[in-house]
Amino acid sequence: MRKGTLKNVLMISYYFPPSGGSGVQRVLKYVKYLPQMGFRPIVLTVKEGSFDIEDKSLFLDIQDNVKVYRVPIFEPRRIYAFFQKKSSRFDKINKTDTIVNNKNKPLGKVSEWIRSNLFVPDSRMLWIPAAIRLGKQIIEKENISCIFSSSPPFTCSVIGKKLKQATRLPWINDIRDPWTNHAPLVKRSCLPLLLDRYLERKSYEVCDVFHYAWKGIYDDIVKKYPHVNPNKSMWIPNGYDEDDFVTLPDSISKDIRRALLNKK
Repeated sequence: MRKGTLKNVLMISYYFPPSGGSGVQRVLKYVKYLPQMGFRPIVLTVKEGSFDIEDKSLFLDIQDNVKVYRVPIFEPRRIYAFFQKKSSRFDKINKTDTIVNNKNKPLGKVSEWIRSNLFVPDSRMLWIPAAIRLGKQIIEKENISCIFSSSPPFTCSVIGKKLKQATRLPWINDIRDPWTNHAPLVKRSCLPLLLDRYLERKSYEVCDVFHYAWKGIYDDIVKKYPHVNPNKSMWIPNGYDEDDFVTLPDSISKDIRRALLNKK
Protein backbone atom coordinates (compact mmCIF):
# COMPACT_ATOMS: atom_id res chain seq x y z
CA MET A 1 0.00 0.00 0.00
CA ARG A 2 1.39 3.40 -0.95
CA LYS A 3 2.44 5.76 1.80
CA GLY A 4 -0.04 8.40 0.75
CA THR A 5 -2.98 6.08 1.34
CA LEU A 6 -2.21 5.29 4.99
CA LYS A 7 -4.74 6.41 7.59
CA ASN A 8 -3.36 8.01 10.74
CA VAL A 9 -4.18 6.37 14.08
CA LEU A 10 -3.53 8.03 17.44
CA MET A 11 -2.07 5.36 19.76
CA ILE A 12 -2.43 6.24 23.46
CA SER A 13 -0.24 4.17 25.75
CA TYR A 14 1.52 4.80 29.05
CA TYR A 15 3.93 1.94 28.34
CA PHE A 16 6.19 2.64 25.40
CA PRO A 17 9.98 2.39 25.00
CA PRO A 18 12.15 2.95 26.95
CA SER A 19 9.60 1.07 29.08
CA GLY A 20 10.27 -2.65 29.02
CA GLY A 21 8.50 -5.72 30.35
CA SER A 22 5.26 -7.34 29.29
CA GLY A 23 3.00 -4.27 29.35
CA VAL A 24 4.68 -2.59 26.40
CA GLN A 25 4.82 -5.53 23.99
CA ARG A 26 1.25 -5.45 22.69
CA VAL A 27 1.12 -1.79 21.68
CA LEU A 28 4.73 -1.88 20.44
CA LYS A 29 3.90 -4.65 17.98
CA TYR A 30 0.78 -2.78 16.85
CA VAL A 31 2.99 0.20 16.08
CA LYS A 32 5.44 -2.03 14.23
CA TYR A 33 2.95 -3.85 12.02
CA LEU A 34 0.02 -1.47 11.49
CA PRO A 35 1.70 0.24 8.48
CA GLN A 36 1.55 -3.11 6.66
CA MET A 37 -2.23 -3.01 7.11
CA GLY A 38 -2.75 0.52 5.84
CA PHE A 39 -2.45 2.55 9.04
CA ARG A 40 0.18 5.00 10.23
CA PRO A 41 0.56 4.93 14.05
CA ILE A 42 1.17 8.23 15.85
CA VAL A 43 1.97 7.64 19.51
CA LEU A 44 0.92 9.66 22.55
CA THR A 45 2.81 8.52 25.65
CA VAL A 46 4.52 9.83 28.77
CA LYS A 47 7.84 11.54 29.17
CA GLU A 48 10.03 9.96 31.86
CA GLY A 49 7.40 7.61 33.26
CA SER A 50 7.88 5.52 36.38
CA PHE A 51 8.78 2.18 34.80
CA ASP A 52 9.82 -0.88 36.77
CA ILE A 53 11.76 -2.15 33.77
CA GLU A 54 13.50 -0.25 30.98
CA ASP A 55 14.62 -1.87 27.73
CA LYS A 56 16.08 0.53 25.19
CA SER A 57 16.58 -2.30 22.71
CA LEU A 58 12.84 -2.07 22.01
CA PHE A 59 13.48 1.17 20.13
CA LEU A 60 14.73 -1.08 17.32
CA ASP A 61 11.12 -2.13 16.70
CA ILE A 62 10.05 1.46 16.00
CA GLN A 63 10.49 2.78 12.48
CA ASP A 64 12.32 6.08 12.16
CA ASN A 65 9.28 7.77 10.61
CA VAL A 66 6.95 6.96 13.55
CA LYS A 67 6.00 10.14 15.38
CA VAL A 68 6.03 9.85 19.17
CA TYR A 69 4.60 12.67 21.29
CA ARG A 70 5.62 12.58 24.95
CA VAL A 71 3.76 14.39 27.73
CA PRO A 72 5.46 15.15 31.08
CA ILE A 73 3.78 13.40 33.99
CA PHE A 74 3.93 13.84 37.74
CA GLU A 75 4.08 10.37 39.27
CA PRO A 76 2.85 10.06 42.88
CA ARG A 77 4.23 6.54 42.71
CA ARG A 78 7.75 7.97 42.74
CA ILE A 79 7.14 9.34 46.24
CA TYR A 80 6.01 5.95 47.44
CA ALA A 81 8.98 4.25 45.78
CA PHE A 82 11.35 6.70 47.48
CA PHE A 83 10.22 5.59 50.91
CA GLN A 84 10.18 1.95 49.91
CA LYS A 85 13.85 2.04 48.96
CA LYS A 86 14.52 1.41 52.61
CA SER A 87 13.28 -2.10 52.01
CA SER A 88 15.67 -4.13 49.85
CA ARG A 89 13.04 -6.83 49.63
CA PHE A 90 10.71 -4.45 47.83
CA ASP A 91 13.45 -3.27 45.47
CA LYS A 92 14.40 -6.78 44.41
CA ILE A 93 11.07 -8.57 44.35
CA ASN A 94 8.09 -6.27 43.97
CA LYS A 95 7.74 -5.37 40.29
CA THR A 96 4.05 -4.46 40.20
CA ASP A 97 2.02 -1.30 40.46
CA THR A 98 0.65 -2.47 43.80
CA ILE A 99 2.14 -3.26 47.16
CA VAL A 100 2.71 -6.97 47.58
CA ASN A 101 5.67 -7.76 49.77
CA ASN A 102 5.14 -4.84 52.13
CA LYS A 103 1.38 -5.02 52.49
CA ASN A 104 1.57 -5.96 56.16
CA LYS A 105 3.86 -3.05 56.99
CA PRO A 106 2.24 0.18 58.23
CA LEU A 107 3.73 2.26 55.41
CA GLY A 108 2.61 -0.31 52.87
CA LYS A 109 -0.97 -0.30 54.13
CA VAL A 110 -1.17 3.49 54.16
CA SER A 111 0.39 3.82 50.71
CA GLU A 112 -1.90 1.21 49.20
CA TRP A 113 -4.97 2.84 50.77
CA ILE A 114 -3.96 6.18 49.27
CA ARG A 115 -3.31 4.64 45.86
CA SER A 116 -6.61 2.75 45.84
CA ASN A 117 -8.85 5.49 47.24
CA LEU A 118 -7.39 8.84 46.18
CA PHE A 119 -6.19 8.01 42.67
CA VAL A 120 -9.01 6.89 40.37
CA PRO A 121 -8.73 5.03 38.10
CA ASP A 122 -5.04 4.65 38.99
CA SER A 123 -1.94 6.51 40.10
CA ARG A 124 -1.31 7.78 36.53
CA MET A 125 -4.48 9.89 36.55
CA LEU A 126 -2.53 13.16 36.80
CA TRP A 127 -1.47 12.57 33.19
CA ILE A 128 -5.06 12.98 31.96
CA PRO A 129 -5.44 16.80 31.51
CA ALA A 130 -2.15 17.33 29.66
CA ALA A 131 -2.65 14.22 27.53
CA ILE A 132 -6.12 15.37 26.47
CA ARG A 133 -4.82 18.83 25.53
CA LEU A 134 -1.98 17.44 23.44
CA GLY A 135 -4.20 14.71 22.03
CA LYS A 136 -6.60 17.29 20.60
CA GLN A 137 -3.68 19.13 19.01
CA ILE A 138 -2.32 15.92 17.50
CA ILE A 139 -5.73 14.97 16.10
CA GLU A 140 -6.00 18.30 14.29
CA LYS A 141 -2.37 18.52 13.20
CA GLU A 142 -1.94 14.93 12.02
CA ASN A 143 -5.38 14.42 10.45
CA ILE A 144 -6.15 11.49 12.73
CA SER A 145 -8.78 9.02 11.51
CA CYS A 146 -9.07 6.79 14.57
CA ILE A 147 -8.16 6.76 18.29
CA PHE A 148 -6.64 3.70 19.97
CA SER A 149 -5.88 3.36 23.69
CA SER A 150 -4.14 0.52 25.51
CA SER A 151 -4.93 -0.18 29.18
CA PRO A 152 -3.85 -0.67 31.93
CA PRO A 153 -3.17 1.82 33.29
CA PHE A 154 -6.84 2.62 32.78
CA THR A 155 -6.00 6.29 32.73
CA CYS A 156 -5.38 5.60 29.02
CA SER A 157 -9.02 4.54 28.55
CA VAL A 158 -10.19 7.74 30.24
CA ILE A 159 -8.03 9.79 27.86
CA GLY A 160 -9.32 7.84 24.87
CA LYS A 161 -12.94 8.34 25.94
CA LYS A 162 -12.50 12.08 26.44
CA LEU A 163 -10.87 12.48 23.03
CA LYS A 164 -13.60 10.37 21.42
CA GLN A 165 -16.29 12.57 22.95
CA ALA A 166 -14.47 15.77 21.95
CA THR A 167 -13.81 14.77 18.33
CA ARG A 168 -16.41 12.06 17.57
CA LEU A 169 -13.67 9.98 15.97
CA PRO A 170 -13.88 6.17 16.21
CA TRP A 171 -12.22 4.88 19.37
CA ILE A 172 -10.76 1.40 19.95
CA ASN A 173 -10.50 0.56 23.65
CA ASP A 174 -7.80 -2.13 23.98
CA ILE A 175 -7.88 -3.92 27.36
CA ARG A 176 -5.07 -6.20 28.54
CA ASP A 177 -6.37 -6.89 32.08
CA PRO A 178 -9.66 -6.55 34.00
CA TRP A 179 -10.40 -3.06 35.30
CA THR A 180 -12.24 -3.10 38.63
CA ASN A 181 -12.60 -6.85 39.10
CA HIS A 182 -9.41 -7.48 41.03
CA ALA A 183 -8.66 -8.34 44.64
CA PRO A 184 -7.48 -5.13 46.36
CA LEU A 185 -4.88 -5.37 49.08
CA VAL A 186 -6.87 -2.92 51.18
CA LYS A 187 -10.60 -2.24 51.28
CA ARG A 188 -11.64 0.54 48.95
CA SER A 189 -14.08 3.17 50.13
CA CYS A 190 -17.50 3.23 48.52
CA LEU A 191 -17.11 6.51 46.62
CA PRO A 192 -13.83 5.77 44.77
CA LEU A 193 -15.06 2.28 43.92
CA LEU A 194 -18.30 3.67 42.48
CA LEU A 195 -16.37 6.28 40.51
CA ASP A 196 -13.99 3.65 39.16
CA ARG A 197 -16.87 1.44 38.06
CA TYR A 198 -18.57 4.44 36.44
CA LEU A 199 -15.42 5.17 34.44
CA GLU A 200 -15.17 1.51 33.49
CA ARG A 201 -18.80 1.28 32.38
CA LYS A 202 -18.68 4.51 30.37
CA SER A 203 -15.53 3.42 28.57
CA TYR A 204 -17.29 0.32 27.23
CA GLU A 205 -20.45 2.24 26.39
CA VAL A 206 -18.69 5.06 24.55
CA CYS A 207 -16.01 3.15 22.63
CA ASP A 208 -16.77 1.96 19.11
CA VAL A 209 -14.80 -1.26 19.54
CA PHE A 210 -13.12 -2.88 22.51
CA HIS A 211 -10.37 -5.44 22.19
CA TYR A 212 -9.68 -7.87 25.00
CA ALA A 213 -6.46 -9.86 25.38
CA TRP A 214 -7.99 -12.92 27.04
CA LYS A 215 -11.52 -14.24 27.41
CA GLY A 216 -11.79 -13.72 31.17
CA ILE A 217 -11.82 -9.97 30.52
CA TYR A 218 -14.87 -10.29 28.27
CA ASP A 219 -16.65 -12.54 30.78
CA ASP A 220 -16.08 -9.90 33.45
CA ILE A 221 -17.44 -7.13 31.22
CA VAL A 222 -20.65 -8.88 30.17
CA LYS A 223 -21.32 -10.01 33.74
CA LYS A 224 -21.13 -6.46 35.11
CA TYR A 225 -22.47 -4.60 32.08
CA PRO A 226 -24.81 -6.91 30.12
CA HIS A 227 -26.27 -3.93 28.25
CA VAL A 228 -22.98 -3.28 26.42
CA ASN A 229 -23.29 -4.35 22.79
CA PRO A 230 -21.28 -7.59 22.40
CA ASN A 231 -20.99 -7.01 18.66
CA LYS A 232 -18.41 -4.30 19.23
CA SER A 233 -16.09 -6.63 21.13
CA MET A 234 -13.13 -8.40 19.58
CA TRP A 235 -10.79 -10.97 21.08
CA ILE A 236 -7.20 -10.27 20.05
CA PRO A 237 -4.99 -12.60 22.09
CA ASN A 238 -1.38 -11.84 22.86
CA GLY A 239 0.97 -13.48 20.41
CA TYR A 240 4.62 -13.37 19.52
CA ASP A 241 6.77 -11.73 16.89
CA GLU A 242 8.76 -14.05 14.60
CA ASP A 243 11.40 -11.35 14.24
CA ASP A 244 12.28 -11.70 17.94
CA PHE A 245 13.58 -15.24 17.34
CA VAL A 246 15.52 -14.98 14.08
CA THR A 247 18.89 -14.76 15.83
CA LEU A 248 18.28 -17.85 17.99
CA PRO A 249 19.40 -21.36 17.00
CA ASP A 250 16.58 -23.11 15.18
CA SER A 251 16.09 -25.79 17.85
CA ILE A 252 15.72 -23.21 20.62
CA SER A 253 13.47 -21.05 18.47
CA LYS A 254 11.13 -24.00 17.85
CA ASP A 255 10.98 -24.80 21.57
CA ILE A 256 10.04 -21.20 22.37
CA ARG A 257 7.35 -21.15 19.69
CA ARG A 258 5.93 -24.41 21.01
CA ALA A 259 5.83 -23.01 24.54
CA LEU A 260 4.17 -19.77 23.41
CA LEU A 261 1.54 -21.65 21.47
CA ASN A 262 1.01 -24.04 24.40
CA LYS A 263 1.64 -27.05 22.20
CA LYS A 264 3.50 -30.25 23.10
